[in-house]
Order: sequence, then structure tokens, then C-alpha cells
Amino acid sequence: MVGRTTCETGDFEVGSSFYLTDTRFQSADLIESIQGAPPPYFAARIPDPSNLPFYGNRRLTPENASTIEAGLRGHELDGAVTESPTYWHSYVANVITFDYSICNPRIVNGTPYGQYANTEAERSQGVEFEMACRIASHWLLTGNYTHTDAYLDNAGVWELMIENARNMGNLGLTYTTSRFDVGANLFATDRRLRWAGDFRVPGYARLDFFGRYHVTGRLALFGRVQNALDRRIVEVLGYRTPGVYFIAGANYKFN
Repeated sequence: MVGRTTCETGDFEVGSSFYLTDTRFQSADLIESIQGAPPPYFAARIPDPSNLPFYGNRRLTPENASTIEAGLRGHELDGAVTESPTYWHSYVANVITFDYSICNPRIVNGTPYGQYANTEAERSQGVEFEMACRIASHWLLTGNYTHTDAYLDNAGVWELMIENARNMGNLGLTYTTSRFDVGANLFATDRRLRWAGDFRVPGYARLDFFGRYHVTGRLALFGRVQNALDRRIVEVLGYRTPGVYFIAGANYKFN
């Protein structure tokens, strides 16, 4: 068992790890964190980049967070297959967030609302799973999946966290030789609430391709095809994102 403290940040972590079998490794951590003082950009009267009114708040209370993590790491077939499931639970009290409903008397022009403030609390828990599978000598299959349940305490009512997708994952396939590597990656994400919590941003799936060719030990050419299926992707409501697009370039190492 190991433990450590960091006086400057108020962090404390204690954990344990041990081998269950020759191919199974277990780990667990308990992390406590106290923000000793609100960040300067919350507490100080600093204008935003567009010179709009100040949103700071000198009455903020420090955040206090507790996190528990537990996971396994294992491998099969002489290391050709590896997997790593993890569970976590986190609770944060006195969460600092931007509340656009607060009347702000320092705003002279425009709507006089919006200021940083403490909310009641937030909690999240979920599971992550990562895997890698070596197929023959040149092929590598990788994948990961994350499920998250995250909520914010609003005056005693637990509301779904904004900008948080409950489900997301990646699946990748890469072919590698001594001179080049090519591959594909499929990313998928669930829908999520936008920043104001009033509308849901739709989920999407995106397929990308990539490649790299080593011309010499120092020079490499690379290329990517993003959103190869030209899917309609919405990251932020009201803002368009590119369809299929291409990126190409070169890397050179000087030493």
C-alpha cells in the first residue's frame, strides 16, 4: 500500500495493488482533494477577453472532492490480448461553476446576468474498459468504452450533468511494418445536454483513416482522412462542423 500528500494543492492519495494471478493485476485508489483557494480568474475582478463585464466572485468556497477507483489489468495468449476494466465513483462538494441566472450588477451593457458561484455538489460514477489484441505480427486491434452517470445537485434535485455523454467508445485497427503503418478508427458517442441544459446535442459516429510512411530515419510522411463517411456531426448546437476532409504533411527529426 502506498500513500502520498501534496501540501500545495491539498491532495491526498492512498492506494493498493497486487497480483491476483500471473496474468491478473488488481489496483485500487482513494483520492481526496481540497482546493485551498479559488483560482484567481474566479476570485479577481478580471474582464473576459472581449472586455465584457466582470464575472468574478470573492465569496466562493473551496471545492472538496473524493474519488474511489478500482480496476483490473490482465493479459492472455502470452500477452497477445490485454484488457483493463476500471470502476470509479467521484463526489465533489461546493462545485464552482458559471451560473448564467445570477443577477450581476457589474454588467453595464446587455443582460445583467451571469457570475461564477458555488453549487451544491456533483457526483459521477462509471466504468471504463480498454483492450488490445495483436493479430498475427503486423495487425493490432484496439478498443475502449466508457459509461458515465454524472449529476449535479441543484437545490436538492439531482439533475443530469451538461456536456456529458453517457456512452462513448473507440474501435481501431492498425497495420504496421518497419517502413509504414496504416489504420482506421471508429469513434461513437451518445447524445448529451448542451451547456445551458435545455437541449440535447445528438450523438454521432465518425470513421477516420490514417497512414504514415518513413522515408528515412528522420523523415516521415503522414496523411489522414477525417469523417470519411461524410456524416453530419454536431459538437455544439448552432455551429457547423466539416464533412469529410483530408490532412497531409511531413515530420522531420533533427536529432
